[in-house]
Amino acid sequence: MIRIEYDKKCRQLKHHDDKGVDHRLVDATTTAIRTLKTRIKVAIQVVDSISKRIHKLRDEELRPQLSELLEGFIRMWRVMFDCHRIQSRIISEAKFQGRLAASVTLSESHRKATRQLENELRNWQMCFRNWSEAQKAYVQALNGWLLKCLHYEPETTPDGIVPFSPRRVGAPPVFIICNDWFHAFERIPASVVVETIGKFAAEVSEVWNRQDEEHHKRRRAEMLARDLERRVKEESKLHGIQPPSDKKLESGTGQSGIGSELKSIDSFRRQVEQENTKHREFLQETHDFTLNSLRTSLKNVFEQITQFTAISLKSYEELSVQPGSQSLPQGNGEISYIKDT
Repeated sequence: MIRIEYDKKCRQLKHHDDKGVDHRLVDATTTAIRTLKTRIKVAIQVVDSISKRIHKLRDEELRPQLSELLEGFIRMWRVMFDCHRIQSRIISEAKFQGRLAASVTLSESHRKATRQLENELRNWQMCFRNWSEAQKAYVQALNGWLLKCLHYEPETTPDGIVPFSPRRVGAPPVFIICNDWFHAFERIPASVVVETIGKFAAEVSEVWNRQDEEHHKRRRAEMLARDLERRVKEESKLHGIQPPSDKKLESGTGQSGIGSELKSIDSFRRQVEQENTKHREFLQETHDFTLNSLRTSLKNVFEQITQFTAISLKSYEELSVQPGSQSLPQGNGEISYIKDT
């Protein structure tokens, strides 16, 4: 605003000189110009002072704190990588139970546990996504703020505009570190981990659907068995025949040739046996599907997380050896040590 007013007064003074107006008006305009010029000088000094304070803050406080932060990230990623590597190996080597025992049934607690597992996975997926995006947003904001301190004119070549690089323009190390840190997130496969966790949650949801279907099949089989027992007792009482035991009813054995009146009961008994068979087969299919889903999905999740932590660890270790950065503790070599057997 001051500069705009200053330019305006300068144009007025020139206009006065060209028109030869009264010298008092010329003197007043000249005095205003001097006052504005003084204010501009003061403003420039203030800006220069603030700029020097920002540079001091950037070089003496921000850069050491960033070095400390990177050191903490390296320690964190190393611990996380070791933990997830062990988890991945355990899942790969785990022995899952094979066939389902005939006496095993899925209770309401099974379905509740499955639904709770799905909810926890959905929450894990959301928290992981938010955590990853928060880190990226922090680095993006920091890098964007620093880039505002650089005067850069895009360089054009026959091949197009040269990509911006603080290193190429000779910027201080903190600019290089933050810019490389920001671009490092492009190599870290956080979205792959989020997608894998989501697929695991979807698999668990399908397990719950199968458990729910198994519950309805079991209820139907039990209802038909009770109906059969009731009809057998009624016919036995009507014809004076001793009703078969519950054990015989469940196994489909008992008195069947009691006359043409009981043929419908024999047919119904076969229907009950078919429903029981369908339920047992579906129960086994649900068991097998659950084991396969858990084994495959858990393996995929921890493989992706292990890969994610490995790439993150390598990226942060590369950042720690940027020119001008403080010497940070390194791992035991390049990424080759990640492949643990």
